[in-house]
Amino acid sequence: MRVFEKHFGGLAENIQERRETDAELDEICRDFELLLTSRQCEFAQQDVWNDAFNSSLAGLKKEILAKLEPD
Repeated sequence: MRVFEKHFGGLAENIQERRETDAELDEICRDFELLLTSRQCEFAQQDVWNDAFNSSLAGLKKEILAKLEPD
């Protein structure tokens, strides 16, 4: 949960609770976690990788936040 606390602050607990009942949110969150883990791969120092990483991470974060909004 530290990943979500770092990137989503006070929403981390809500995200974790919602993941238990929302399969789509859980999948997006797993992608977010996987992307952060992949950041530590050997290509992490390349500028192209950093641009792609930042863009992908921002997109996933936006999707997670959208799932938290009321319908």
